[in-house]
Amino acid sequence: SGWKSFSSAVQEAEILSTIFSNKEIMELYPTRAPFMEFSGTVDGKIDGRFTKDAYWVWRVKVQGKIMKKSLKVKDATETELEAIQNQ
Repeated sequence: SGWKSFSSAVQEAEILSTIFSNKEIMELYPTRAPFMEFSGTVDGKIDGRFTKDAYWVWRVKVQGKIMKKSLKVKDATETELEAIQNQ
Protein backbone atom coordinates (compact mmCIF):
# COMPACT_ATOMS: atom_id res chain seq x y z
CA SER A 1 0.00 0.00 0.00
CA GLY A 2 1.02 3.63 -0.33
CA TRP A 3 1.21 4.16 3.43
CA LYS A 4 3.44 1.11 3.89
CA SER A 5 5.80 2.34 1.16
CA PHE A 6 5.88 5.81 2.70
CA SER A 7 6.57 4.41 6.18
CA SER A 8 9.37 2.21 4.82
CA ALA A 9 10.94 5.16 3.00
CA VAL A 10 10.86 7.29 6.17
CA GLN A 11 12.53 4.50 8.17
CA GLU A 12 15.19 3.88 5.50
CA ALA A 13 16.00 7.60 5.29
CA GLU A 14 16.51 7.61 9.08
CA ILE A 15 14.54 10.85 9.33
CA LEU A 16 12.98 9.90 12.65
CA SER A 17 16.28 8.81 14.20
CA THR A 18 17.75 12.20 13.24
CA ILE A 19 14.83 13.96 14.92
CA PHE A 20 15.17 11.94 18.11
CA SER A 21 18.98 11.93 18.32
CA ASN A 22 19.49 15.61 17.40
CA LYS A 23 16.18 16.74 18.90
CA GLU A 24 15.56 18.99 15.91
CA ILE A 25 12.48 19.56 13.80
CA MET A 26 11.87 21.51 10.61
CA GLU A 27 8.85 23.71 10.00
CA LEU A 28 7.72 25.07 6.64
CA TYR A 29 5.79 28.31 6.43
CA PRO A 30 4.25 28.58 2.94
CA THR A 31 4.88 31.87 1.16
CA ARG A 32 2.41 31.21 -1.66
CA ALA A 33 -0.36 28.81 -2.57
CA PRO A 34 0.72 25.27 -3.52
CA PHE A 35 0.36 24.26 -7.16
CA MET A 36 0.30 20.96 -9.00
CA GLU A 37 3.59 20.49 -10.82
CA PHE A 38 2.87 17.04 -12.29
CA SER A 39 -0.05 14.68 -12.63
CA GLY A 40 0.16 11.38 -14.48
CA THR A 41 1.12 7.74 -14.38
CA VAL A 42 4.46 6.26 -13.36
CA ASP A 43 5.93 2.79 -13.61
CA GLY A 44 6.29 0.70 -10.48
CA LYS A 45 5.92 -2.67 -8.83
CA ILE A 46 2.58 -4.28 -8.05
CA ASP A 47 2.71 -7.59 -6.15
CA GLY A 48 6.47 -7.71 -6.74
CA ARG A 49 6.20 -7.40 -10.52
CA PHE A 50 7.29 -4.37 -12.54
CA THR A 51 4.26 -2.80 -14.23
CA LYS A 52 4.16 0.06 -16.74
CA ASP A 53 1.83 2.89 -15.69
CA ALA A 54 1.34 1.20 -12.31
CA TYR A 55 0.36 4.26 -10.31
CA TRP A 56 -1.32 7.62 -10.80
CA VAL A 57 0.65 10.30 -8.98
CA TRP A 58 0.43 13.98 -8.20
CA ARG A 59 3.41 16.16 -7.40
CA VAL A 60 2.47 19.30 -5.52
CA LYS A 61 5.01 22.08 -5.18
CA VAL A 62 4.98 24.33 -2.13
CA GLN A 63 7.24 27.32 -1.73
CA GLY A 64 7.97 28.60 1.71
CA LYS A 65 10.38 29.50 4.44
CA ILE A 66 11.98 26.63 6.37
CA MET A 67 12.70 27.07 10.07
CA LYS A 68 14.84 24.65 12.07
CA LYS A 69 13.99 24.33 15.75
CA SER A 70 15.65 22.47 18.57
CA LEU A 71 13.70 20.34 21.01
CA LYS A 72 16.60 20.28 23.48
CA VAL A 73 16.02 21.62 26.96
CA LYS A 74 17.83 24.91 27.45
CA ASP A 75 21.21 24.37 29.05
CA ALA A 76 22.50 26.88 31.59
CA THR A 77 25.76 27.10 29.61
CA GLU A 78 23.96 27.91 26.37
CA THR A 79 25.36 31.01 24.69
CA GLU A 80 23.17 33.90 23.59
CA LEU A 81 23.69 32.93 19.92
CA GLU A 82 22.69 29.32 20.63
CA ALA A 83 19.60 30.55 22.46
CA ILE A 84 18.54 32.54 19.39
CA GLN A 85 19.24 29.61 17.05
CA ASN A 86 17.28 27.20 19.25
CA GLN A 87 14.11 29.30 19.41
